[in-house]
Amino acid sequence: MLQHIQKMNLVFENCEVIQVELEHIRDLQLTGISQRLVGSLQTGFHRYLEVEEFELVLKGSIRDDVTSRLLYYEIDELDNFERIQKYHNLVYVMVTYHSNDEERIDLPWDDEANSWFYNRFETHTYDEERDELTIRVSPYVEEIEEEDA
Repeated sequence: MLQHIQKMNLVFENCEVIQVELEHIRDLQLTGISQRLVGSLQTGFHRYLEVEEFELVLKGSIRDDVTSRLLYYEIDELDNFERIQKYHNLVYVMVTYHSNDEERIDLPWDDEANSWFYNRFETHTYDEERDELTIRVSPYVEEIEEEDA
């Protein structure tokens, strides 16, 4: 799948976007893909993909790429890895293929504990040796963590 991708926009709850070019992606895994139609007869319908689980491994080369931040970099001054790990609010990704076709992929979301737009399903793992950040969004995270405890 990666060979068909030109870039991917990570879209966060506050509408901030980090644009990730293919060279910054180490791996991408999507599990439980389904589609959803949103709209009405008056406005038309839009097709969105949803995934049950999402995992993206970003290379350290995206860390300080200021041009990839499309909104708040000047305000919070966090590098891209720090920004992603601080807020836990990735909502969807917009994939652009080499054909320039775009596809929106909605991610699992849970903030039922009224945690101010903090997605409990989103976790991060930083591999210092490789300088890679793994973003995982899955409703099964808590179950796995409890089993490991």
